[in-house]
Amino acid sequence: MFDSRLKAAVTGANGFIGAHLCSYLLQQDYFVRALVRSDRKDSDSRLDGLVAGDGVATEVAVADICNAECLSSVFDGVDTVFHLAGVAHVGRGDYGSMQQLNVEGTGNVLRAATASGVRRLVFFSSSLARACESGTGDITDYGRTKLEAERLLLAAHRSGEIEIVILRPVNVYGADMKGNIRAMIAMIARRRLPPLPKLENSLSLVGVDDLVKAAVLAAESRDAGGKTYYITDGETYAINEIEQAIYQTLGRKLPRWRSPRVLLYAASALAGVLGKMTNSGSGISIRTYHNLTRSNSFSNQEIESDLGFAPAGNLYDELPGIVANVTGKKFEKNVD
Repeated sequence: MFDSRLKAAVTGANGFIGAHLCSYLLQQDYFVRALVRSDRKDSDSRLDGLVAGDGVATEVAVADICNAECLSSVFDGVDTVFHLAGVAHVGRGDYGSMQQLNVEGTGNVLRAATASGVRRLVFFSSSLARACESGTGDITDYGRTKLEAERLLLAAHRSGEIEIVILRPVNVYGADMKGNIRAMIAMIARRRLPPLPKLENSLSLVGVDDLVKAAVLAAESRDAGGKTYYITDGETYAINEIEQAIYQTLGRKLPRWRSPRVLLYAASALAGVLGKMTNSGSGISIRTYHNLTRSNSFSNQEIESDLGFAPAGNLYDELPGIVANVTGKKFEKNVD
């Protein structure tokens, strides 16, 4: 029945990016095998609507990437594996769990995909791998494990076992996003965040819809094999401009005064300590301070020139939907 369809498997399919990727693949007439770690009945799955809407083209498989036996034959008949499963956020877990999920789990996926004769594996890494590669900048355990997984996969590509494409997306935004920008929106909406200091840093972001389109281009292009691509929406953002846009979307005026930088540092440190003590998982910490004050810009020129990737959105276009998701209220797009 599916002989004429391209067939893809997506690990981490019920995550933020994974669910969007599954949806887009279905739109592109793929047969999708969605891999999740536990039974959907026992988890908050984003895949229910996809499976209910087009069960003929979607198949859900329960498989833990840390258990090699679970992966035997799960990629049979698949052309492309999109590998997203792993530790999804820098601050979660310890180094041991990151190593197990991001490196050992990736090795299990690689061996299973190779055994099943998969043509290409597209790996969702992180722009944080660059700092570990260069030895400068924001060096994290998360970045280290992502870089280690990249090297494992590229070694298999060089030996001719399987085609590999590495994607290094920057921070990803979308209505159901997580991370620092979502936390900032929530705190501003609840009037719990004073105006930020005057900040001069710049950063790159990418929308989840653009990211999944880039991933499919990477899967289908003959020229992408063995390549590593940074993925951004082509814009350069300033934190103070994002802050202003959040206030505008909420229909409020940003106060004229600015917090001293030392106050932001102290508040981030205190929130981090309290979060660990209470296990509240607020996501605010010293790392939040560094993310807000350090430049983190990348270029997607290579994937644009190689694969014809053309980002269609930017954060400001998506902000009303993101703010609505965070606050539970509807907002109109700005037309200024």
